[in-house]
Amino acid sequence: MMLITSVNLMKNVNMEISEIHYQVNKVGQQIKTEFLEWELSNGNVSLMEKVLSGRSLDLFDEYVQMDISNGIEELNELLDEWKKANALNVKEEDRKKILNALDGLKDVKAPDVSRLTAELGEDLKNIENTRNEQIPDNAVSLIFQKFFAGPIDGLKKVIEFLKVQNVDNLTTNDIDELKKGMSAYADMFTSSLAFTTMDSMLPTPIVDPLKRIEDEIDVVKNSESMNLSVFIDEMELIVEFRDSNLVGKVKEIVKKLEDTVEKIKGIEIRTEVLEEYEKIDSVSEFSNKLIQFSHSVRRVARQFYAMKRRWSPTINYLDQLELPSGNLSELFAHECPPFYESLDIGSLSTVLQPIQDTMPTVLKMKESTDIMRTRNFSGLAARLRNEDILKNDLLNITLETLETSFEAIKTFHALIQEVQKEWAKIDLGEAARLTGVILMKLNNSKEIIDCYSQMKTDDVKPLVELPPKIWNFDPKPTRHLVETVLGIKKIHGMMVELNEWKFEKKIENFGLDEQDVNAIQDGIEVVEQLGDINGLLKEMDELSGVLNGSEVEEAWNTVRSALNQLNSELSDHLPTIDTNLTHLRSAISAIQLPSDLPIQLIIDWVNGNLKGVVRSEFENTLQRLIRMDFDNYEKKLDEMNRAIEKWSGNKDKEEEENKEEEDCLVNYSEKCKAP
Repeated sequence: MMLITSVNLMKNVNMEISEIHYQVNKVGQQIKTEFLEWELSNGNVSLMEKVLSGRSLDLFDEYVQMDISNGIEELNELLDEWKKANALNVKEEDRKKILNALDGLKDVKAPDVSRLTAELGEDLKNIENTRNEQIPDNAVSLIFQKFFAGPIDGLKKVIEFLKVQNVDNLTTNDIDELKKGMSAYADMFTSSLAFTTMDSMLPTPIVDPLKRIEDEIDVVKNSESMNLSVFIDEMELIVEFRDSNLVGKVKEIVKKLEDTVEKIKGIEIRTEVLEEYEKIDSVSEFSNKLIQFSHSVRRVARQFYAMKRRWSPTINYLDQLELPSGNLSELFAHECPPFYESLDIGSLSTVLQPIQDTMPTVLKMKESTDIMRTRNFSGLAARLRNEDILKNDLLNITLETLETSFEAIKTFHALIQEVQKEWAKIDLGEAARLTGVILMKLNNSKEIIDCYSQMKTDDVKPLVELPPKIWNFDPKPTRHLVETVLGIKKIHGMMVELNEWKFEKKIENFGLDEQDVNAIQDGIEVVEQLGDINGLLKEMDELSGVLNGSEVEEAWNTVRSALNQLNSELSDHLPTIDTNLTHLRSAISAIQLPSDLPIQLIIDWVNGNLKGVVRSEFENTLQRLIRMDFDNYEKKLDEMNRAIEKWSGNKDKEEEENKEEEDCLVNYSEKCKAP
């Protein structure tokens, strides 16, 4: 029965404290509102700075000064550079032609003019000697007449004669005649043998090498004719782009804008502060502007990140871009003297055309000379002239050898006469003149080819390929950054309006300062905490099971016991009826408030041993316990009471003054006279 009565008493105590809290809180809110009105009325605070967390107006200084009527300067420059690069309009196929020409230059070698001069002179001399060589009209007719049935038949008769007759029985005259015949054959072979090198006197040593040299020179001439000036323009544009550090400037703008947008996103409305001011009727205009401002901030941030998907590929490309150092255009300024118009090999070829015309005949001559070589004409001629061989070995010369050799000689003689007849048409003087002109031009070509060979093609080629790699981006999407600057400027303008907003009501005097107002709020919190002890105890009872058997169980129970004791003492010192703030202050001054509670010990244990939802529940309860500043409860309640009494006294005085003012308006008296 006694327990039930005690519980009921505690419930009544809590009801009394709740009523005190309601009354004091009502007064406190009125005082807080009046204080806020007084601050706003006298311009003591900026409502914008009170309500908004985050950056101040100086965040926008740079953007306020920025003129974007024609866009952002650096982004315009980026677009201009890109347009200039594309205006050069070097087609891909032209670029490939240049690269191929540079490849050809690498293998070009200057002609050895001195060696070629000697070869050309020797070839012309051989042509002249060959066509002027004297060939017997009929070498066969020199064979002695005694065996003259025909060259082969006559020689055959000699052989047959020697086979049937004893050589020793020949007369001196017979031997002399026979020797004359053999010598005639030997002369014929020897004469023919002199021309066995004719097959090497072909026109290729003259025309073909010149043709190859002409092809080499054409490669250089094609390289010379390539339009390198456009590459100089491209390189100068790249150097201008590089040295202006435009990439760095654009990246800096983008980074700065992104940082600013992130900071703007950090500007938040302090809801709890705004709620205090919204109790003031005339603040509604400010609240509306604040809502519009908040919407604009979200819209600018949302728009920025939506557009970032469009321009970020360009920025990422620029971020990866590597621009070469140094003077890039000097490699394209390689100048060499001009070529003569042509080597005029065609004219020399025309003059030497008879050589080309006799090529089939010369090839047949080669067949005859091959037979002569295989039959060893030199050895055969020697045997025919040698008397000892005549006596001893003549019979070993086969008829087939004689026949084959003779036919080769006859064919060769006929063919060489044809060649000489054709080669006689060659104008050697004109050939020599044209050769001299060609050699003079070759001397010039050697100098030019040597000059072009000094071009560093391995360094030039990468530069030819460089421009398409540099300008392979689209700068146009970066124009969306201008819209972001525009949005930031708009946000700044709205912040200026919020900052310049003025409270319309004018309050001359309030009587309380901020310290007084805070004292009232602190006292209200004490009352609230005292009224919350039952709730805390209930939470602690629900959580106690977790700590059973733990090392902080005793500390936990110590805190519970202290709160229970506080509740009990309050029930003893607070009357159950007509309880007010004065009674609460008296009760607090009369009871023993808890001190040195081991709350931190419990916190440390919870942090080290519990996790998840259970830990969160303990943390919430422990934080409420930490805020209960028992040592200063009495002081806070006293300061709150003094502040409220001060406010009440001012209120009474203000009402008296207002009444006197009304009386003066209705009934004029001495006290209404001006001092």
